[in-house]
Amino acid sequence: MAEPPIDFDGAWKHALETYFEAFIAFFLPEVHADIDWTQEFIFGKDTLRKLLHDSEVGVRRVAALVLVRRKGGGEAWVFVHIEVQSQWDADFPERMEVYYHRITNHTNEPVFSVAVLGDESPNWRPDTYERRLWGCVATFHYPMLKLYDWRARWAELAASDNPFALVVMAHLQAQDTQGRPEARSQGKLAFWRRLRRSGIDEQNVRELMNLLDWFLLLPKPVNTLLWAQFQAEEEGDQVEQVSGGILEIIQDQVEQSREEGREEGREEGLEEGLEKGLGKGIRLGLLSAISLALETKFGADSTALVAQVAEIQDMEQIQQFYVELIAGATLDQLRYSLL
Repeated sequence: MAEPPIDFDGAWKHALETYFEAFIAFFLPEVHADIDWTQEFIFGKDTLRKLLHDSEVGVRRVAALVLVRRKGGGEAWVFVHIEVQSQWDADFPERMEVYYHRITNHTNEPVFSVAVLGDESPNWRPDTYERRLWGCVATFHYPMLKLYDWRARWAELAASDNPFALVVMAHLQAQDTQGRPEARSQGKLAFWRRLRRSGIDEQNVRELMNLLDWFLLLPKPVNTLLWAQFQAEEEGDQVEQVSGGILEIIQDQVEQSREEGREEGREEGLEEGLEKGLGKGIRLGLLSAISLALETKFGADSTALVAQVAEIQDMEQIQQFYVELIAGATLDQLRYSLL
């Protein structure tokens, strides 16, 4: 089962649109103090689309363009331009400069541009673009926020009640668990538990869980199982102690089948072989966990049902059976679900 690719751009766009003020407060406290938050801020999506359409330097993606009001008069309205870049790009500084001037010329309002660098290199830190010709020099400098630096400040992130601390943690963990679904599963489960204990209102818990799904993307079968385990913990279900080991069971089977997939891959193409091997591992691991849960909860009365479930080939049906089992269904209800 191939690991689904993470849409970092989409995840950050959603995070900024949902928690723009929290972003400013977390990364730019002095800027936050200078904005009048009693006034509504406005996302300039139409302006953004026009700038993208009119661009003469190729496709450009801006994470957010927001109109805010400053305190104390003067140049009261300001466009905040936030650009998120998750991979190294030699043209990125030029892009920042181009968009700064395009926004300024199009809106005739002051512009504040800031870059968020989410790449994995500790050394790539562009914050300036310069044009030179015959002694004429034009320099554009912008604030740069490097997410990599927060790796050394993990305890600070964990202690923060700002939603964007969780966004940064999820971004970094998504990078650290590429190709390691087991580690990503455990990290995601830990974030869910943290949110439930945080005292945050239900709406924000749902929003942040949605963001976690963007960043810590898992294959659908694995995510379904993980959610079932989390729900069992929340409800204090009798099979909690059994469900707690389900991921370990699946992980063992996945690793074994990954090796089998590599062998198959030599014959039919590595990618196809690995996909088959991983899919087989998740199915076998899930069936093993279901068998353990049934025997622990119902004893010898579940023997025939264990054999019946083992004949199922449809992964969605197996997942649904496990969800019903972990939610506390009776033996008769489980038998009926397979009719």
